[in-house]
Amino acid sequence: MIVPLFAGTVLGFIGAMPIAGPISALVLRYGLKRQFKKGRALGFGAGLAEAMYVLLAFLGFELFFKSIPYFESSMSAMAGIILIMLGIHFCRAKPARWAESEPTPKEKGRGAFLLGFGVSIVNPTLLATWTAVIASLHRVAAFPYTPESGGSFAFGVWIGTGLWFVLMLDLIKRNHSRFKNHWLKGIMTGMGVLLILLGIWALRRLVE
Repeated sequence: MIVPLFAGTVLGFIGAMPIAGPISALVLRYGLKRQFKKGRALGFGAGLAEAMYVLLAFLGFELFFKSIPYFESSMSAMAGIILIMLGIHFCRAKPARWAESEPTPKEKGRGAFLLGFGVSIVNPTLLATWTAVIASLHRVAAFPYTPESGGSFAFGVWIGTGLWFVLMLDLIKRNHSRFKNHWLKGIMTGMGVLLILLGIWALRRLVE
């Protein structure tokens, strides 16, 4: 099962790169506050939720969830509300002296892991996205289409997603001394506005 594991790791790593999403914004916030353990935990929590959607997509559960009344619309509405709430939280964040703050000695990542998992699990578009990816891999016969290879592929996605955020936090850690507090607030506000717009867009899609 090396091939599906490798493919999942690569695709999970690449898929986590866009910085416009809520998980990237949250990981960035933890990194700027030098809460690197929480940032890593959040990234792997989000990756676990995404891996679960990958496995469901691999096993053909997309049609099953589409048959449940209001499942997709309810999840999309929840995701939109969460994005708006996160955006408001980012915009209201006080310009604390993040660049000079020290990491918490006994920093725990359980809450951050659950936060990352929760934010991703209410995003039903992941199921549709990974269904399309898996269908493309199946067409080119990248690896055998079996439950075992599906499990390996999903595990690879989890690892690849987490590795990207580990790398992202390492880059922040290495360059942390260059950050200036007067524009860190601007970054957080910008990310907050972006999250609010994404949330409004998700809710508008339901109305339309």
